[in-house]
Amino acid sequence: MAEYIVIMSTVSSQMEASRIGEELINQKLAACVNVIPGLTSYYRWGGAAQTGKELLILVKTCKDNYERASGVIRKHHSYEVPEIIAIPIIDGDPTYLKWMDESCEEE
Repeated sequence: MAEYIVIMSTVSSQMEASRIGEELINQKLAACVNVIPGLTSYYRWGGAAQTGKELLILVKTCKDNYERASGVIRKHHSYEVPEIIAIPIIDGDPTYLKWMDESCEEE
């Protein structure tokens, strides 16, 4: 059985989220990419507290795809230091996980 992860990344625009999501799906590096709009992020950058409007992308994939998927995110990301965080999926519905396997299989 494969290991599964969710990769989280915040992005600056719907266009950026769409470009990343479509590329991940087209390359079979993700089974599903969710885009969640309407975030307000508070963070420290350049030595000062910052606030910004962002979107969150959630990438459901197999752990073996992490390096290539994070490379796609970096390639299409506008931030100097993009958030790319992987969270393990410790369990899930067997039918859903099977679908993830099939969606991320190399041809």
